[in-house]
Amino acid sequence: MAITRQTGVTSDTLHNLQLDAGIIKIAGTSIGATVGGGTFVVNEEIREPEIDGVPGPLMGTRRIVGIRAELEVTGKEWKQTLIDFAIKGTNGVPDNYLIDSSIHKEVAYIGQLSQDGSTVVITLKNAICEAPEFAMADKNEGTIKYKFVAHFDPNNITAIPYSVVRVDVP
Repeated sequence: MAITRQTGVTSDTLHNLQLDAGIIKIAGTSIGATVGGGTFVVNEEIREPEIDGVPGPLMGTRRIVGIRAELEVTGKEWKQTLIDFAIKGTNGVPDNYLIDSSIHKEVAYIGQLSQDGSTVVITLKNAICEAPEFAMADKNEGTIKYKFVAHFDPNNITAIPYSVVRVDVP
């Protein structure tokens, strides 16, 4: 007697699973060892206009008015270049408190998909680190939790500052 189950599993499932933690790079350089994997989130702020006589959301009227892409990861290595990137005040706070655009970097996650060697690449453009968390513990290794946030380029405001691309092996 067969067991009946509902599932989305197909013969392609084994080729589409994301495996392991991957690697995080800032401007092409690895941040080193990480712990706990990572999280990529795109928050879309959606405006839904109220229209008299319409009982709920009306198809075609909702619009995206804001986008915020973030990548969170916890690093195990305390490299000075990473600390300087994470804490913007290490070189002094500018008089106007504006973060200089020259410190924005490309941040990328590169991970493996299943057994065929394909990869997934998540890229945050013009990213900075917000609110780094440094954790130290007795009889344990310290960690640095990074939250990288993508930023729009003022010279190309219509370009989305992140991408998610699957790179298949031929």
